[in-house]
Amino acid sequence: MRAIRPSIKLPDTETRSVLLGFQERIDTLLADDGPADIDSCGKPIPAATYFEDLRFAVALTLATWPAVELLAPNRAIARIVEGEAQRLRIRAHRGRRGTKAETLRMAPFIVPPTSSLVRGAVLNTAAQLLEGWNQRSLPIVVGGALRGHGGLRRYLQQRVEISAALRSLLEAQLPRTDRR
Repeated sequence: MRAIRPSIKLPDTETRSVLLGFQERIDTLLADDGPADIDSCGKPIPAATYFEDLRFAVALTLATWPAVELLAPNRAIARIVEGEAQRLRIRAHRGRRGTKAETLRMAPFIVPPTSSLVRGAVLNTAAQLLEGWNQRSLPIVVGGALRGHGGLRRYLQQRVEISAALRSLLEAQLPRTDRR
């Protein structure tokens, strides 16, 4: 069976600008003279830890899509992320009974996309998730998706590398029985 690939067109000028701006931001973080700390979930954390938070935010974005669709910078990026999320959801269900989120495996959502355009769109949206925690509705949206997704909850419980700020915000959304 052939893998489903989202149809990807070259991005419009606005989308290219958004993605290049995000790439410049990441380049700044990785530079020798880059900042030692960066905000994640409204709190300053070491830049290296930010990348762990971003990795988890990518899995969260893809596994809970479309719950976090409002964070995509524009509709073109949302369509790219949506295509990738659908493709991964199919892979996550492969060999599983039922289609409930509770049965999803997390492995497909953890592997970065191979297309640089898809990877940029997903990373950009995931970064918005880390920056959007101060929006009142975001924890509710993510919390609902997190409570309904067993694989994501188990992954969170195993991911010790994410920042304390992100972990506490996510765990606050979990049922009491799933907290560490």
